[in-house]
Amino acid sequence: MKKSLFLLIAIFSFQLTYSQTQKKFELYVIAEGNFGTPNGDVFKLTNSSETVIQEGPMYQNANSGATGFDVLQDFQIVGNKAVLLSKSSGFRVVVANYPSLTHIQTFTGLGAPQTLSKGGENKAYLSSSNPNKIFQINLENNTTTAVSDPENMITAVSNYMTFANGYVYASISSKIVKIDPSTNSVVATILPNLGVISGLEFDESSNTLWVLGKVSGTSALKKINIANNDLMDEAITLTGVTNALYLRYANHKLYFLSGKNVHIYNINTPNIPTSSSYTSMLTGSWDFAYGKAFYVDPFSGDFVFGSASAFTSGSKYEIVDGTTFEMIATGTVANCMGVNELMLKTEENLGVETPQISKINVYPNPVSDIVTFNVNESQYTISLYNQLGNLVKLAESKSEEYKLELSDLPNGIYFAQIKTQNKHLVTKKIIIK
Repeated sequence: MKKSLFLLIAIFSFQLTYSQTQKKFELYVIAEGNFGTPNGDVFKLTNSSETVIQEGPMYQNANSGATGFDVLQDFQIVGNKAVLLSKSSGFRVVVANYPSLTHIQTFTGLGAPQTLSKGGENKAYLSSSNPNKIFQINLENNTTTAVSDPENMITAVSNYMTFANGYVYASISSKIVKIDPSTNSVVATILPNLGVISGLEFDESSNTLWVLGKVSGTSALKKINIANNDLMDEAITLTGVTNALYLRYANHKLYFLSGKNVHIYNINTPNIPTSSSYTSMLTGSWDFAYGKAFYVDPFSGDFVFGSASAFTSGSKYEIVDGTTFEMIATGTVANCMGVNELMLKTEENLGVETPQISKINVYPNPVSDIVTFNVNESQYTISLYNQLGNLVKLAESKSEEYKLELSDLPNGIYFAQIKTQNKHLVTKKIIIK
């Protein structure tokens, strides 16, 4: 079948499990592919009723005659752009439109690309080895510039990078390098004293950076107040946990894995020891949660695991409700060779018997400047998030109609959470273009 054909596959050949509180989900699956074979790509799964629909390979389908990626190492969405990097066969970095994934620009000569991070509304950051450098990718004019590093602090590749409070924080072994995108230069180095860092997450609600590592062989967390000169608190030892990985953040909680066990640390009401909340049903060992194949929806707290299935068949996934810990869905992604990254969004199905706002209109949608909310409630709040889960607008309405100015935001997909005094909560997708 020609790659230019758009594959829309209804998957019936694998088992599906739905919780009693069935949810809709949108799952992006990034496949690394086999070494020496350009079969890495992006797939998308959505569910409707009891059917899962698969799209992909999305990049190949969107670009006539295009091949896939030889070792698709990382994938990052920045506004209405996506960045994909291939760590083999020429070390290429591709910029594409999002969500179509139509090609815009390909970069080579940036070393061996490893890790991507957002660096602002129109910037991405890339960490590479051979040589060890971090590059800024300007998504407005499609140029790349190496980060200025006069003190030679970038001594190795960064495995964890995050954009927080206007800066890019990149972990390099046991230290964190702080980069100012406005000058594209290293401005500070932070030493958390947690050994080799195994996770970084930004809590925007408190303007703090969380670091995962170890103290005396036991997994530990450390909070950095990035709004107060990067002041650090004492380490929080995660009693009973020795190999915590995959640090994630959602709704004032930190999630991490120890083996196949999900642990949740509540920031507001700390819980030590952090006993396991859920154990994955996926099989495998080294191929379980391969790469970055564990993700938490920053809105709902629902999470997903992936298994690369030993790179011999379609990769497997498992989606779990983060409140009830019931399985939402599990199955196989056809033609997906070696999942190494996941992105998940979930929402309650319309038939779910939970209190909801009975009438809500959001218009126009798509929108270019002002969007109007019309809710049959006299008072409600609107929280607008970008696709990375960052809060970009917060408003409170004291009448049924509220007009929200969006002209200062870049084009892209956003999610508006409408919450009433009665604690009714609805999420609406808004497209700015």
